[in-house]
Amino acid sequence: MADTLSASEDGRNLVYHATRSKGWTKTETSLWIEDAHTSRATLKRFWQGKAIDRHTFQEICRVAGVNWEEVATPQPQTEAAHPPAMTLKPEPRHSPWIPSLDCTGTRWVGRTATLANLTDRLTHTTRVLSLVGITGIGKTSLAQQLLTDRDLQAAFPNPITISFNSESPSFDIVIHTLLGQQKYDAKSQSEQTAIHDRALIQALIAKLQSKPYLLVFDMLETCLTADEQGQHRFKEPIFEQFFSQILQAESIASRVIVTSQDQLPVLAEGRYQERIHQELLTGLTSSEAIALFQQWQIEAATPTEADCLQRIIAVYEGHPLALQVIAGEMSDAPFDGEILAYWSEYGHEVETVEAIKADPQLDARTDQPRLDRYTVRLKDLVKQRVEKTFQRLYEANSIAGLLLCKNAVARIPTERKAWLFQIRVFPSEAQEAAFELLQRRFLINAVQYKHRVRYQLHCLIRRVALDALDHITEIVESPGTHP
Repeated sequence: MADTLSASEDGRNLVYHATRSKGWTKTETSLWIEDAHTSRATLKRFWQGKAIDRHTFQEICRVAGVNWEEVATPQPQTEAAHPPAMTLKPEPRHSPWIPSLDCTGTRWVGRTATLANLTDRLTHTTRVLSLVGITGIGKTSLAQQLLTDRDLQAAFPNPITISFNSESPSFDIVIHTLLGQQKYDAKSQSEQTAIHDRALIQALIAKLQSKPYLLVFDMLETCLTADEQGQHRFKEPIFEQFFSQILQAESIASRVIVTSQDQLPVLAEGRYQERIHQELLTGLTSSEAIALFQQWQIEAATPTEADCLQRIIAVYEGHPLALQVIAGEMSDAPFDGEILAYWSEYGHEVETVEAIKADPQLDARTDQPRLDRYTVRLKDLVKQRVEKTFQRLYEANSIAGLLLCKNAVARIPTERKAWLFQIRVFPSEAQEAAFELLQRRFLINAVQYKHRVRYQLHCLIRRVALDALDHITEIVESPGTHP
């Protein structure tokens, strides 16, 4: 038997919520120190998931009122001295297999009303649900929550997930996943492609009719492109045929959930609107963001600490990915859950952005908000994803990329005509197409500002756009590069 034990992540959450029900906070350690005969340093190791003395571990759990076996990280099984000659296979489980989407490290909070609404829609008339929004806003995590919803499991007990995060995503992965290798043939010559695609679509629809599948297409934006009018279309027309057939079928047993940074093209000529629903995800509310920090046992014990957390949440506009990176860093060494210690180190970055937002000056090319890069984790997990989003936009429509960059200098929301004035050297059709493309990719937010509808960038998008401004202006506005 091991002389030490460590608390698993789920176990620490169990202890945390048990103590909260007693009215304690994590910083109130005197009860544990006294009743569990431990020290502040040992208790800190417990919260960090590090190994501590077995007896002390058990005493900490006893004082919290939870079973220590449910808190401890499972110990590896040791081999018996005389292993049996034959190992029997365990009986197969009959509970539905729930595939896991790529949302590693995500801790789910909030969006309760959204989940209830979307579950109701999927169990009734909605056949295609698209979850859209900027990178890191929680689309894939929400899809995972829907996969594990009990009502949806009962109605659609056959989940399938397909992620389009490969270098060259194509419809082939859908064919291979749903129809299997035996039907996964190379396409015919060009004159036979239409006939071949129709046959494939019929086979796929028949598959979705055969059982109630819950099919998730993750990161479908990689399969979209923009035309000259700024409208999205699928790179492969067979995608549109597939979705249209799902909507047009008289009845269908299955449902499809799509996650995308971009708005889907119009399907089935805009008919069957009751069978398709788009859910735009925005940042977490203040209470949801506070709950996110609590998942890392970060809880304000004083008004000053509460103010620091609220200011961080506000300046990041509730962006789940950025906030969970901050919560994880705040809970780890050297901060060890101390909100004020984190603020002392990085609070000036938040204050800088607060000052920028409060300044009405429009021309702000020298702004350098560092919200996506002032720590290594933010740079690795947030900055790179935002930059990839911008690169996709520029590759699809360089004028739209220029429009985004030029309007990043505005510190306050501005009117549509002010946006378009920045690219006035281009034909009006190209201007409108660029603006609409930014809207379809959810890179700009419409807000009411002084009783008018105006548009602004999310703070994480703005810094990347400012960085690229000079370079993209030089390239796109060079003679001969525009109509």
